[in-house]
Amino acid sequence: MKENLILPNYEHCILNTITSILKYYKVNTNHKTLPTLDPKLEQKYDNIVFIILDGMGEHILNNISPNGYFNENKLDTVTSVYPSTTTAALTTYYSGRPPFETGWIAWSQYFKEYGRAIDMLSHKESYIGEDLKNTKIDVFKEIVNYKPIYEQI
Repeated sequence: MKENLILPNYEHCILNTITSILKYYKVNTNHKTLPTLDPKLEQKYDNIVFIILDGMGEHILNNISPNGYFNENKLDTVTSVYPSTTTAALTTYYSGRPPFETGWIAWSQYFKEYGRAIDMLSHKESYIGEDLKNTKIDVFKEIVNYKPIYEQI
């Protein structure tokens, strides 16, 4: 059975979801909101709880729980960002910016400043798992830095 490849749609993706939440908190952004979420947020909730189920795609959810809570209360289905990696997606949620703006694209990335690959989420050397020591530059502050949405709100 041949599956159709679904490409990221930057008009209808996880970036638009987090942009709608930022708009709710009156944070200016250069990205579009998610039109299906904006009217729900106009109800002026006291709290917004945003749950990320990394790797839980629509097809998996439909197969394991077609009539479950999440499907019964689903508002919309959006695509991920590109590349569709955990690091790129989580950083999009954390920053309100797409991977091509933050530079967070993969679990492990090579930095010429260190001459080695670094695990992005742990900030450790990829192959031996050690902390970075005695570096001339902190790439996480100087190169791939972003302001988390919690500081923007």
